[in-house]
Amino acid sequence: KVGEIAEAAAALERGLRLLGPYCHRWSGAVPEGRTVLAQLRTAHHGLLMNLSLCYLQERSTTFPPQPVRVLECCVDALLLEPGNVTALVRKGKALALLQMHAQAEVEFMRALQLEPTSGSARRELEAARVAAREKERCMID
Repeated sequence: KVGEIAEAAAALERGLRLLGPYCHRWSGAVPEGRTVLAQLRTAHHGLLMNLSLCYLQERSTTFPPQPVRVLECCVDALLLEPGNVTALVRKGKALALLQMHAQAEVEFMRALQLEPTSGSARRELEAARVAAREKERCMID
């Protein structure tokens, strides 16, 4: 439901604000034996991924998709976990929503290189290619 997604997004944003001042402590590799830092890094990544999902939802005009915020979340999530296929796919979706189809294709291809069987990456790649061709056709007409 729209209200629940908006509430979830607000709670996740609050969580990110709370972690914000400390993010520098786990931005690189977490030293061995620093389990609390590793847990905070995992929590930070989870907040970013869940928030990106909230902002991709197309539920209503009162809480429309926010592709710029999705892009920010995914860029940050990929800094923490560069090989995260879900973050790459969501980043690609955000780029596609911003009409940046060529860049979206790059992200979907990166996701497919890491996980060749990813159905969502394959579907989104095809959709981005179709949208790019349509956009090109409109510019010619």
